[in-house]
Parts: sequence; C-alpha cells; structure tokens
Amino acid sequence: MLYLALGLSIAAVVLIVVDIFLEGFGILGVFGLILMAASIFVNLVYVPFGQFIIIGKAVVLIVAGVFFFRFLKRRQLYGKFILKETLKEDEVDFSALENFLGKEGVTKTALRPFGRADVDGTSIEVCCSDSKYIPVNKRVKVVDLRERKLFVTAIDN
Repeated sequence: MLYLALGLSIAAVVLIVVDIFLEGFGILGVFGLILMAASIFVNLVYVPFGQFIIIGKAVVLIVAGVFFFRFLKRRQLYGKFILKETLKEDEVDFSALENFLGKEGVTKTALRPFGRADVDGTSIEVCCSDSKYIPVNKRVKVVDLRERKLFVTAIDN
C-alpha cells in the first residue's frame, strides 16, 4: 500500500504541474488534487505511521514549490502565472457624472437602494437617496453626487 500511496502522490504532482503550464479550465489540477487526497487517505488508513509520511510529503512539496517559483522568477516566466497589472482608479473620469445633477429620468431596474436608471438617454447606476425601495419605470430626479455615486429621489406624479 505504501507504493500505491507514493504512486498516487507522484501522479498528483505531475498532473498539477502540467495543469500549471496549460491554459484553460484546470481539470488536470482538479484530478491532481483528488489523487493527492486519495494518497493521503491511503497513507492514513493502510500504511503504518502514515501520518509521518504525510508530514514528509508536505515538507517536500512546500520546499519544491518555493524552488519552483524561484526558478520561474529567474527565467522571466513568473509573469505568465502572476498578474502584475492593476486598475488605476485615478484614470477614470467621473466629471461626466456632474452633468446628470438636477436631471430627471426613469428607473430601469428596481432601486433597493441601488439600481439602474435612464437619464437623458443614458443608462447609469444610481442609488436611492432616502434608502427606500423605488420600483421599475418610476420617474426619478438626480439630487446628489457623493463618492462617485449618483443619488436619486422619486418624483411623485
């Protein structure tokens, strides 16, 4: 049974490493994790002192993982696996939202308190200023702009 557990562990590691280098869904990685779980089960149930073997496997995998990622950094392959780009919030222009202040529109979704409204032919995300429910197709007026959010209030007909 020891050899079965060892074989399952090796197969699991191979599948996970292959999955890292393939683009796509990651089904090989899932099978690798299943095989690793099966290996742990076999070690715990059928192998004498299996818990020590599991601890040894964990140490070896952690050390191998550290060396693997250091290898990737040296080979400039690290960027394939780690996303370094960030979204710059400062680049977004929110000054156009000020143009909606004081204008009227119609809700396209229910505001609970957030939703969408059509103001001047533009579908925008809005928030109900008094935090109440506003149903669909209700006339609203944009009354405030705070923290990049447009606040509306219902217009009584």
